[in-house]
Amino acid sequence: MKYPAFKTANTHTLHIENFTQGLSLNEATHENSDGTLKECKNVWSENGILKSRPALETNINRQIRDSRYSDGYNYIRSMIDLEISVDGDIKHLALEQINLDISHFVCLTHFISSDGTVFKTAAIMFNRVTDDVFFIPEKINFFKGAPQNGSGIYAMAFTVNCENPTKTECRIYELTEDLNQWEQIYTPYIPTVLINGRGNKYELAKSTNQAFTGVPTRLEALNVLDPTFFSYFSTDGRSSSFRLPFSGLSNDRVVCRLYYTVDSFVQWIIEENETSACATLYNVEVTMHINREKGIVSFTVPAGEYEVPLITDRNENNLRITATKKCDYSALDIANATAFKNIDNRIFVGAKNKVFEANYRNPLYFSVDSVQTLGSQDSPVTAFAKLDKKIVAFKENKIYFIDVKNGEKLNGTSLLAETDREFWDTDKLDFTCVSLDTGCREQASVIEKNGIIYWLNPEHKIYSLEGTNKIKCLSPQLDIGNYSKTFGLTVGCYNLFFSDNKAFLINTKNNGWFYWEFPDNISFLGAWHFNGIPWLLCRNTLNDICFSANLTAINDTVLTEIESEITTLQSNVEVFIKTEKLSLGCDNFFKKLDSIIIRLRGNAKLRVNDRFETEIGSAKSDFESITVRTGICDTELVDIELSSLAPVSLGSIDIKYTSLRL
Repeated sequence: MKYPAFKTANTHTLHIENFTQGLSLNEATHENSDGTLKECKNVWSENGILKSRPALETNINRQIRDSRYSDGYNYIRSMIDLEISVDGDIKHLALEQINLDISHFVCLTHFISSDGTVFKTAAIMFNRVTDDVFFIPEKINFFKGAPQNGSGIYAMAFTVNCENPTKTECRIYELTEDLNQWEQIYTPYIPTVLINGRGNKYELAKSTNQAFTGVPTRLEALNVLDPTFFSYFSTDGRSSSFRLPFSGLSNDRVVCRLYYTVDSFVQWIIEENETSACATLYNVEVTMHINREKGIVSFTVPAGEYEVPLITDRNENNLRITATKKCDYSALDIANATAFKNIDNRIFVGAKNKVFEANYRNPLYFSVDSVQTLGSQDSPVTAFAKLDKKIVAFKENKIYFIDVKNGEKLNGTSLLAETDREFWDTDKLDFTCVSLDTGCREQASVIEKNGIIYWLNPEHKIYSLEGTNKIKCLSPQLDIGNYSKTFGLTVGCYNLFFSDNKAFLINTKNNGWFYWEFPDNISFLGAWHFNGIPWLLCRNTLNDICFSANLTAINDTVLTEIESEITTLQSNVEVFIKTEKLSLGCDNFFKKLDSIIIRLRGNAKLRVNDRFETEIGSAKSDFESITVRTGICDTELVDIELSSLAPVSLGSIDIKYTSLRL
């Protein structure tokens, strides 16, 4: 049998310098040599080299637990988006909720040092009151502000009566200065809404030179956390009634104080659902009345109207009335918020389709005048971020810019016994919609870096926002597990998005992305940095052990429990790389694949896929060029697979082939 002679034979080299582009962004099959990958697992690019990911490193001293509550049923652990500085070291907060028994529920906040050890633990206790009353937290939001009586770290709990879920409460706590316990705050900030208020016969008193008051001034707005307010009036010896700045008062208690010296006063208290109360003033029994619908306070004696006397020791703002206004918002809105974020000395809260705001200097005052409605009620506000001088607010499928106009300091008249008080006007918020196509669902998945915001959207795609409206999609749909547990972390030029035991990496220099997978029984709850090394808060889902680990090892080490003893287990980091289809030319010539030259460090199994799957065997090298003979005689498209159970690094690849014409 005769074989046709080869007429020509041309030798070619397909050179791929590196794989820094990571995984291909398109679902369609590529036929190029740009260094993109079809698949990869547990690798990333550093300095032009594709290498194995760092592995988890931990030890038994990094377990996060409190032995006092080891018998309880723990069912939630999470990382708190809050850091505090203690003696120059940044502490990170983790939340653990434990159902001890049918009458006791405890929330533990663990303070984790930067090196992964537990610094302190503080508890919030929720105890049963009666057989029918046992409030436990359904949601807890944490934020920072100026200290009131403790550290300035606050917790706001949305609690539900587990015996009657229709009953809910808001509870506010501040961490003590020594970080040992959480103390409940029963009275949030009460704003002063009016000073220099005048009575019904002010003009008459003024004509007889008996009126001593300046121009009535509206000061602060109501507080969403508690719509109770102070109003100050000046008695004039003629007026018997005083109009509050609000009508439509609630049925709550009304308190009136008439100061006759700086520190001395007589007080009337009208209890809830009552309309009057009596007190003795100058040996006269005076009755105070409240018209809640009209917002009018009046004084009488048995003979008729009582003209409240002028108090010469203090002739301005000597009458203080404390009442509560019916309000469209409540503390429950704040406590049950879907987004909570400290930005630029402010506290931003997203609750349903509303944005609430408080200033760091007065953290328990969310003014109703700063509340803004953000779009329709189709989805709640879910996240906040900082972009240059603007605040970014996310809904699930929308993005808004928030411009904040600072409230000015108000020059109000000094109030009785409150001469050092400062009053500030409410900050004003203006919104501009910048996207109607995409948004974000989880605050923890938002990363701010170098003037760009990155986030994971509800369709499991990574997006970026730069400038005023430059929005980009940076990835295909990712195989995210529990979206609600997704969070982000920056490592060098990479943004990492963790979900369950997976991590998705975006290289911010070239938008190349990679995929990591950790042991199946690991779930990640949060992360931080220490000395340039990423640390992770981990949970072993098999036995519910929570621990910290850094990314510095060769093999993954996790904590587990064997025969009631906490111990460590190690597992290999499994590496897999598969290139895109690589074209050996489109000249329809017969291709003979001569060899593949690979710069490799480590020990890996290689496979070349043409029309057949051809396993080449193993290759081992200390980052030298090694040549692998293939024996493939007829192909135009090939891809290369590399797998290993040990650390590997991959540099350039050269494919040498001969183009033959029969």
